[in-house]
Amino acid sequence: DAAAAPLRETGLPAELAALVAAAPRLAAAPAIVRLADMAGVPPAEAAAAWSATGEAFALDALRAATAALRATGAFGARAKAALLDDLTASQMRLALARLRGQAPDPERAAAAARLAREAAGAEDLAAVTVASRALAALA
Repeated sequence: DAAAAPLRETGLPAELAALVAAAPRLAAAPAIVRLADMAGVPPAEAAAAWSATGEAFALDALRAATAALRATGAFGARAKAALLDDLTASQMRLALARLRGQAPDPERAAAAARLAREAAGAEDLAAVTVASRALAALA
């Protein structure tokens, strides 16, 4: 696995490197199983749709940006958690639509994808929130 190679080069045993490299994919496993069940497709097909949707709309980058943001105050942590939940829900709806052959309007989808990529690099909770709303409006 290409993701495990740099970890092995640092001296991490091969089995542990493979597990660490797979961790981000394993985190999505419960959602992918739900998606497969909802769509009536094999888990591998659901995983492919989940991944393609995530790549098309920069959802992993948005999640990483959200996790890295400093959110202060009594509601900061809750706001980040809610935003991460919203991103997962949008990915679920968009991946389900993909599996059902129901693509969103291409112009709106392209605009939302551009906004998501811009927001992922903005280091701003408001930017990610706006991008999340645009993605939610697609599905």
